[in-house]
Amino acid sequence: YDLDGFKIDIVCHLIWQSPAWRRMVLALSVVLNVGRISELVSPKPSVIHCHYTFPDLILGLVLKQLSRARLVYTIRETDHEDVIRLFRKFPFLLDAVDEITSPSVLIKRRFEAAIPREVKFVPHGLAEAQVAESDQVSAKTFSGPLQLCSVCRLLRWKNLHVVLQALSRISQQTEFVYTIIGDGPELGRLQALAGDLGISDKVVFAGYQDSAAISATLDSSHLMLLPSFRETFGRVYFEAMARGVPIVCSRGSGVDGIVVDNVSGFLVAAGEDRELARLIRSLDTDRDSLRKVGKQGWSIARQWTWDRVVRSFIDCYFPHVVSPNNSAYFEQTVMV
Repeated sequence: YDLDGFKIDIVCHLIWQSPAWRRMVLALSVVLNVGRISELVSPKPSVIHCHYTFPDLILGLVLKQLSRARLVYTIRETDHEDVIRLFRKFPFLLDAVDEITSPSVLIKRRFEAAIPREVKFVPHGLAEAQVAESDQVSAKTFSGPLQLCSVCRLLRWKNLHVVLQALSRISQQTEFVYTIIGDGPELGRLQALAGDLGISDKVVFAGYQDSAAISATLDSSHLMLLPSFRETFGRVYFEAMARGVPIVCSRGSGVDGIVVDNVSGFLVAAGEDRELARLIRSLDTDRDSLRKVGKQGWSIARQWTWDRVVRSFIDCYFPHVVSPNNSAYFEQTVMV
């Protein structure tokens, strides 16, 4: 693809959950893509950016040997333990990686504790339009029945069933409306669970919505609930924080490490509906905490618009270039 002077090459590969099968299909993918891989290194790329260990980093290391390009690797939740084992067993591979980044502060800390190498924190970015103005955040009201929401692909590990179970525990004492934005394979099970728990009249399944509609829902929400586990980052946390909406996420996952519990967000144990129920109940009677935490979260998220994120990656790609914003530097970049 050519996009405004940027050359984007995409190589598709097979993937499998089982580690043993993963290695086998990785080898098969390399064989199937050998012609495409040869094209990627002719002309030689200037930068190779890999986002996962298997197969991306392995393929990236091969491409670097063929091209002598700068190699950038982003660590994610799904396989950060694999790459720690890989670099411990084969330390010379670590020497071949020029820059390591992660969108997760927790993963950055875990990796740096295990491997003597700095990891640069670069989260996912926000569009300027997604960030509310300061006066809009200050004017946000938290009165009336609790307006709760979740925004995500409806998958089991997002733990929305835990949210429903928590809400059923407080449904007799707390007035709330819970809006779920998104679709996915868990939709039917979540609808059935809401009915079984007797709270279907308080739960709205809004389906897929575009960015503008999501922002509108967030603006009218008092709390965004997404206790998913495991989550590398979860950009929707930043999307909610950027609108002045306090968030709830799981400890040890997602934006834990970026937000501070009870200061810029709320953290709960993954899968613990009782703890989540107690938190929601306490916040219903302490709306001032919602306002304070929401504003503090906004002050963090607003710093990470795409402009800053892109500049952070440019620094990784071309650390010695005086004027890195020139798109000519990107013309031969390979994104793996």
